[in-house]
Amino acid sequence: MTKKYLISLHILFWILFTLVGSLIDTIGNHNGVFTLEWWIGDVFCIFFASWLIRSIIVFYVAHWYFDCYFSLKNLIIHLFAFILLAALGVMFRYFVDEIILAPLLNNWNWGKNASLGMYFGRDFNTQILLVLCAFLIKSIRDFFNNEALKTEKITMELAYLKSQINPHFLFNTMNNLYGLSLSEPEKTPDVILKISEMMRYMLYESDEERVPLTKEIEYLNSYIELEKIRYEGKTFVDFTVEGNTNHQRIAPLLLISFVENIFKHGNIQDAENQVIISLKIQENQLIFKQKNTVAIREKDKMGGLGLKNVERRLFLLYPNKYTLNVKNENGIYESELTLKLL
Repeated sequence: MTKKYLISLHILFWILFTLVGSLIDTIGNHNGVFTLEWWIGDVFCIFFASWLIRSIIVFYVAHWYFDCYFSLKNLIIHLFAFILLAALGVMFRYFVDEIILAPLLNNWNWGKNASLGMYFGRDFNTQILLVLCAFLIKSIRDFFNNEALKTEKITMELAYLKSQINPHFLFNTMNNLYGLSLSEPEKTPDVILKISEMMRYMLYESDEERVPLTKEIEYLNSYIELEKIRYEGKTFVDFTVEGNTNHQRIAPLLLISFVENIFKHGNIQDAENQVIISLKIQENQLIFKQKNTVAIREKDKMGGLGLKNVERRLFLLYPNKYTLNVKNENGIYESELTLKLL
């Protein structure tokens, strides 16, 4: 919660507190009858001003205490402190009204012989409410501050996760481009052009929280085509799209890791067991599936983002709106992501 909103909250509280307190005081002082004239007279009474000033002091002392010392571990101690603060508020009022103001003005608020017990009977509930309000406002401030910190943390973490994708893609692509330049240099210009289009999307068009799903599909197709060039077209990858993808939006670069893993670990040159990738839109729900045989080759020593990055981004961007099932049995790798797009 910003300082501006916090100050506004305190001002609003004291306006309401003063208004309600003055109305109750007027009605109480005139046997349940309220008139505007009596209300104005009570509001400008020295005892009401004293009550308001003391309420502000008690409130902020309680606010300071809860701000500095409150914790869930010591609830009994804080409950005792809660009652003690209210009791001190009553005694503070008795001292100011009966010991200082009344003799000075020769005017007693509740009669010349009002005792401390009478003040407790009439004012203790009000002081309890005042201390409770101090605790509630402190809790409201803490809640919004914690939410702001969580949002900031999530934003920073997402930025970090997304920043990992670009170097990862660039590292793999440069390796592929180097190999292609040696074996088929005549194809290199077309590949460079396709890479530049993909990099433009990654650097400039994917800065938004959500991008058109059609753009993400186009990016996946470009990546697959780029890999096919590297393998001289000797790949068996079937990527299908079903359903109306127009007007649908998705977090950028969310699906690419699944496709990257296929080309990194899958057997993409097996004609009898071709790679199956499918994307389906069904009632604002995205279903993304992949199935491939696992290749037997040396694992990339540099490692990769894998599914940990994807799962973390899903958790942050689509809480309680996705399911991800992964199965790796008998040399067959399958995954299915179900995602609510709205």
